[in-house]
Amino acid sequence: MPEEYTSMSQMALRWVLDHDAISVVIPGASKPEHVKLNASASDLQPLGKEVHEKLYNLYKNKVEPLIQGHY
Repeated sequence: MPEEYTSMSQMALRWVLDHDAISVVIPGASKPEHVKLNASASDLQPLGKEVHEKLYNLYKNKVEPLIQGHY
């Protein structure tokens, strides 16, 4: 995880925001500090090509084979 990120939720939100097709993200929060962390994800730098490639490869190799049904 890049050092400027303080939580996996921030990284996940930044990943979503890095995609041009996304115009809004509506995350959940159960504590006020979650709201602050979630909102701060939009101020963080994009994850970068290398991180996006690693996440894509993880999905293709580890997650996609486990998905059942037609999607």
